[in-house]
This record gives sequence, C-alpha cells and structure tokens, in this order.
Amino acid sequence: MIRGTYRKIRMVAFDTETAEPVEGIHLDCKQVSPKHYWGEPFVTVFQDSGRKIAPELSGVAARVLLFLLMTLGIDNEWILLNQREIAEEMKMHRSQISQALAELTEKKVLIKGMKVGNGYGYMLNPRLGWKGDFRKRAAAKHTAPILVAA
Repeated sequence: MIRGTYRKIRMVAFDTETAEPVEGIHLDCKQVSPKHYWGEPFVTVFQDSGRKIAPELSGVAARVLLFLLMTLGIDNEWILLNQREIAEEMKMHRSQISQALAELTEKKVLIKGMKVGNGYGYMLNPRLGWKGDFRKRAAAKHTAPILVAA
C-alpha cells in the first residue's frame, strides 16, 4: 500500500477519438500523493537534466515550472491545466502562464497532450523529474522526448 495524503478528485471518462467527455461515467475517488519516510510529499528532479535546461528558461517559465512540480500527479500522469486558476494562484497574468507553458512545451520540459474541453493535458517529461513509483519511470523515460537545450 502506498502511504500518503489523499485528496478528492473527480474523474471523467473521455472519448479517445473526439476528446469529448463520455456522459454517465464519472467517478469520485481519492488520489494518493507519495510521501517521504518523514511524512512529506516529494518529487524528484534529476540534476543533469535540470542543469541542462535551467539556463534555457525565462524567469516566468522557471516560476511556472516550480509551481507545476508541486502539483504533479502520481507517476507523472497527465494533468489538465487551467491557466486562469494558475494565474490567480501565482498572482500573474493569464498571458504569462500561456507563454510559459508554450516555452516549457517547446523545450520538451512539459509534454503536451490532447485537448480536453477548454484546455490541454500536460505531463512533466520523465527525463527531468518523477513523482511516484520509480519502477514505472524506466518505461516512461524510454519513450519521452529529449529535452531541448542550446
């Protein structure tokens, strides 16, 4: 059993071809955040990849990345990002969040998924960091794009 803190999340099934929500399939469940043996949630960032990409990021993109590192789903699962909510929480303009996400995607720090409703799903590139079961990281890293740096 994974130890950790639980937060209630609402899961919705989506049609894989149209990305439209499938009516009638909604689950309320609890998502576990992995905890360090001291009882604190954690995420691992790999030093070589971090040092490679850090000089390439603007200050805004670095701030947004730090925020996203703290909101990752377990096993780097896809997360749907609401730019307005991120902007409000970070006290920034939505356009800054949009530009930062574009920069992080261009540098392959974030992997952009399909559109869902008004937003897109994003996943942290497993070559940069990981949250969760390391046995699953090897397969994810193998198929992840190489980080872009000058």
